[in-house]
Amino acid sequence: MGEVDFCNDRPGAMVLRPVGIIRNRIEKPFLAAGEKGIEMQGQIDDVMNSIHEINKEKSEVIINEDLAEILDGIEEYSHIVL
Repeated sequence: MGEVDFCNDRPGAMVLRPVGIIRNRIEKPFLAAGEKGIEMQGQIDDVMNSIHEINKEKSEVIINEDLAEILDGIEEYSHIVL
């Protein structure tokens, strides 16, 4: 599969590509990225309930071995957002 650059007409734009996938039973994330940035999905009380449930969930992170080297040094961080 060839690389696609969706930002070729926007100087300084950043292109993000997945390093892997996450498997879990979460059906709908409480945050979603869109044209306006990251937005909550629903009312604050519903989102807070989702956060409490998600904190109990276990996820499997599967790294694409061809891209694993870009994660070198990640152990220096206390937290990461997946």
